[in-house]
Amino acid sequence: MDQLRATRLDSALRAVNDIEAERLAGTRVSRLTQAPFDKARGAYVFDTLYLENRPPIAVTRHDRFSPTPPHYHYDIEFNIMYAGSLRQVIDGQEVRLSPGTISLVDTKTVHELDSAGEGDILINIALSKEFLSERLVSALPANNLLTTFFVNALNSTSQQVNYLVFDTSGEKRLQATIEELIYESFFPSPNMHTEFLDQLFRLAVMDMLGCIDANVAYSRLSKSNLIVADALRLIDQQYPSCTLEGVAREVGVSAPYLTTLLKRNVGKSFIQLVTSKRMALARELLLTTDVTVEQVAHSCGYENLSFFYRKFREAHGCNPRELRMRRA
Repeated sequence: MDQLRATRLDSALRAVNDIEAERLAGTRVSRLTQAPFDKARGAYVFDTLYLENRPPIAVTRHDRFSPTPPHYHYDIEFNIMYAGSLRQVIDGQEVRLSPGTISLVDTKTVHELDSAGEGDILINIALSKEFLSERLVSALPANNLLTTFFVNALNSTSQQVNYLVFDTSGEKRLQATIEELIYESFFPSPNMHTEFLDQLFRLAVMDMLGCIDANVAYSRLSKSNLIVADALRLIDQQYPSCTLEGVAREVGVSAPYLTTLLKRNVGKSFIQLVTSKRMALARELLLTTDVTVEQVAHSCGYENLSFFYRKFREAHGCNPRELRMRRA
């Protein structure tokens, strides 16, 4: 990142926002303690406050000058220390965040933060489970600790790994990608903003693979989680033409069993996963190329044009020609 953009980003991250100004003035009424409280776990549930209508990747700067009480939510959270230092407690374990430190916190894992001072800049990235299942897990190698973490996050019954903390301060390429990701979040590109965020985050995660000390053995993943990871990868590679039976055969299970695993771990059926990817491709082709709607349908795996139109409207709320007209 050039010096001009780096300075612009640094200024934006250090600026005092309205919430922080009210905290400094002593006039802020905290919304944090207005969230539902889970007495059994001794923690607030933040989803209703912060996660409604969030995009698949939500990048924000942590608000300073007040501690964050014990809480949990249903998105996966990345915490990236941009500057300063901060104490975080995750599942009862104290973690000291410093520049380059990244903590990954699983869904429903209780965590809290000390009050951040003026120079303590923490970036929060919240990921939806839909983004994990449809865009991320399929791109990762199956024998890596990050894959273990993400697949467990998709499985609501798993508690095998609920947080990871690692140091990326010596990884210059990763740091550069993270800075670009943060910059894109605060200064969105006029076109393709969502796509840029998607690609930048995926690049950052791929670089993170080299920052974790070891690639764990397959035994660290349960057999069913391995099957899900492999199935998602195959769907990502073959979605224009793949079938449930074909994918099940490649991962070595029956089609009904694969359906059960996908619903249990991802919350979606095989058809829903495939259709989601096909509709995303259709939208991209319509907005970025001049190929005909018929060619788009065929590229996405649809021979029946009427069926393609119906699925497209269900996914995007308009027909393909209407979407293309918006581009103009």
